[in-house]
Amino acid sequence: MKIKKRVPDKTERLNLVPIMDAVFIFIFFLLFSAQFIKIFEIEMNAPVVSERPSENKEDESLLQLTLKLDLKKIEIFTGINKKLVKTIYKDENNYLEVLNEYMIILKNEYPEDKDDYVIINPAKYINYEEIVKTIESIQLLKIKDKTDVNKKLFKQVVLEPLIEN
Repeated sequence: MKIKKRVPDKTERLNLVPIMDAVFIFIFFLLFSAQFIKIFEIEMNAPVVSERPSENKEDESLLQLTLKLDLKKIEIFTGINKKLVKTIYKDENNYLEVLNEYMIILKNEYPEDKDDYVIINPAKYINYEEIVKTIESIQLLKIKDKTDVNKKLFKQVVLEPLIEN
């Protein structure tokens, strides 16, 4: 009987070059297909919540502006007692321009008011885009087909927290 000599098997190494090439090409196409978007920031303050009553005296010369956003209308309230001064219906195409014009009128009516803030009270079913457009309309000073981005009507916009019924 012949004894066969065992020859050790040559193990071949895995060729990773094609796989690495495919991964690098995939990363290249992924970077080219990605959309780089510009993100804008809205300057807002968190609402102040306090348990103690405010020490400020009721002053009728203060604007203390509050906007209530609803699906069909925007209600504008002024003063501590929140007196309704105007209702703008969203049926019109240019209701944001009407809102901006009225904000300019209100700002001019209360020149002694140093508080530059507006409280926005959106209904819970108002979408985010609607709130952003309203904030833009309130903050930017628009004068007949021109927008002065450097000047702001109201510098601080505060979102009132939603109250569930």
